[in-house]
Amino acid sequence: MGRMLISRDTARYAEIDAAKVRSGRFLTRRGDWLAEPVLEFLRTCGATEFVDPFAGEGHLFTQLAAAGFDLPTVGYDIAPEGAQVANDSLRSIPAHPTAAIVTNPPYLARHSASRKGVLRGLRRYYTAGGHADLYQVAIRRALDSAPCVIAIVPETFLHANVLRERLTRAVVIGAQVFDDTTTPVCVACFGPDPRDLADIDVFLDDHRLGSMADLDALRRVAYGDADIRFNAATGRIALQAVDGVTPGLRIGFLPRSKRDYDAAGIKHSSRLVTFLDVPGVKSSAQVARLCELANDRIATLRTGIGELALSPFKGNDNTGARRRRLDYRQARAVLSQARLDLALEDD
Repeated sequence: MGRMLISRDTARYAEIDAAKVRSGRFLTRRGDWLAEPVLEFLRTCGATEFVDPFAGEGHLFTQLAAAGFDLPTVGYDIAPEGAQVANDSLRSIPAHPTAAIVTNPPYLARHSASRKGVLRGLRRYYTAGGHADLYQVAIRRALDSAPCVIAIVPETFLHANVLRERLTRAVVIGAQVFDDTTTPVCVACFGPDPRDLADIDVFLDDHRLGSMADLDALRRVAYGDADIRFNAATGRIALQAVDGVTPGLRIGFLPRSKRDYDAAGIKHSSRLVTFLDVPGVKSSAQVARLCELANDRIATLRTGIGELALSPFKGNDNTGARRRRLDYRQARAVLSQARLDLALEDD
């Protein structure tokens, strides 16, 4: 076991399984990742074999067979079991020129490895791969090995702006895929040829929401007004920046009086719940109306592919819906636009 720093302010630590963290391995025991867009890609990719460079216990091969695929399989693992071949696939993967690599690679961001005290044994992978997360290193190795790659990766891949040159489609899986982590995932499908962003399809389960170009356009929010002050203990507007576990607690702005939260908990590093100050918004009626206008803009954003423009946050709520987070750059832009709307109403 090991210790991970949770809060510098309170010097709180949590016990972690250092070996599990170091491997970045989460087992895919269910086939929820095989949404119809993924199955369609598998049927049409022309593969003559399936290869898993991070085969673990071989669950993906079992799930592919259950879905009706009958192709030879090759499994590699750094700690092989049964018929698997020993290989450190974060360093290199043997060439498979007619294969589809289907894998759930390890997930561990470099900054997390450092915070959790396991970077020393993993540094060589980040350095050699030039990527910020082990799953990105793994995808690069897979793309060097085979013409088609299907990888179960963190949903934050949609916002990472990396490894897109051969991306064909990205399928966000609404269900919780893993038993041992709440990490939200998507399935990234790569073909042999480059594609423009407008030709990369983005799905939520079986439903196409738009293209990667559409998603990028929604994520490129303009910088908001610099005079809006976040983490202001005396601010008159409360921001719930993340969806709660109960569906009634959603991202949104409220007059401070309607959000029961201890101002002593507001620090410069607060990112989940905070108070803020918007200069020029003076009366209580203006504060309430500004919150309404800002919340209307958030509701509009959270339709269709715009929902994916918000980062996922710690899995799903009690109804199974994906929880999301509004970062402060997005929040500043929303408030700035709402302040303009309010000014137009007052003219």
